[in-house]
Amino acid sequence: MTGSLSLFRLTLRDSGQYSVSIITAGGETVSGSVTLNVLDCCAKVSLITPQYPVNATVGGEATFDMSIDPPSEQAQTGVWKFGPRIVVTWIGTNIVYVEEYNGRVELIPATGTLKFNKVLASDSGEYKVTITTEESFANLNGKVELNVYDSCSAVSLITQTPVIGKVDREVTFNVSIEPSSEQANIGMWTFGSKTVVNWIGTAINYGEDYKGRVELSPATGTLKFNKLFAKDAGEYKVVVTTEPSSISVNGEVELKVDICPSVVSLITPQNTFIGQVGGVVTFNVSLDPPSEQANIGMWAVGSKVVVNWIGITINYGEDYEGRVELTPTTGTLKFNKLFANDSGEYILLVSVEPSFFSLNGKVKLKVHNEISSD
Repeated sequence: MTGSLSLFRLTLRDSGQYSVSIITAGGETVSGSVTLNVLDCCAKVSLITPQYPVNATVGGEATFDMSIDPPSEQAQTGVWKFGPRIVVTWIGTNIVYVEEYNGRVELIPATGTLKFNKVLASDSGEYKVTITTEESFANLNGKVELNVYDSCSAVSLITQTPVIGKVDREVTFNVSIEPSSEQANIGMWTFGSKTVVNWIGTAINYGEDYKGRVELSPATGTLKFNKLFAKDAGEYKVVVTTEPSSISVNGEVELKVDICPSVVSLITPQNTFIGQVGGVVTFNVSLDPPSEQANIGMWAVGSKVVVNWIGITINYGEDYEGRVELTPTTGTLKFNKLFANDSGEYILLVSVEPSFFSLNGKVKLKVHNEISSD
């Protein structure tokens, strides 16, 4: 007698422990249990390896940067090989280096990242890695090409840092390669986790935030900003592979952006507004330069919020709903019907874009029951 059970069209909810009891022909009851783990077939796990060959000089360092997507996955077991030779194997955090690599390489077991602390000329070649992940038990493979060059043939990437610029102005990261016979065939500029631009030969791809705002000279990697934002300040990294030597070189540039408050101005009425109960009044506001717009802002009087906004999403205060109108790009505020208690000093706070300056202004309003003869 058997107690086989077939399940069709499994779902993730079918995971769990199943119990079974069978009464034999002799009247004996036999019990058992089975644990079923249902894996998500659509959750693709991938191993991300370096896109280009890793280049190093004799005696220098080299790192095979690896990552697993999704990041929730980690490498439970793995092996790195160089041709038929094993470099390192691991299970969890138990790492075994082969003798000729012991003390010369380091492994990060969670991702499989491999670092050479001292590269030998004989290390040139193709390396292969096989990993089994911890959560999904996915089997992943990758390979990395390592090019090792004699130190006397080293290629240098020359950058200038820091570079200082101003909001809305131009600035250039000048880059040169020594010897001058070398050119940047493949490269990429990054800013934190963002790709500014990458290129292969003369095929250039700009990052979404930088299209139309930066220009690249692909032969050297020189990068020009045609219009700086305040948020552009920070550290930029460039990696290029040169030709004809196919050596990978990198550099860094720190960009400092002058955010002097005089660059952007909020222009509000200077004179006190005089209005009549039931009348209309407008606080006209403008930004200089006109290329700036009020992306985030708030009007308040005393402890009351008249209106606040983000982009074109506007929220009016309870006492002002249906009675005031906002022009969100400038902060201009119009009262369609004045009340006597609207008198007071109004404060305006805005954050503008694209420079992301924070600005403020104020307007005084006096409301009378009748228009003054003065």
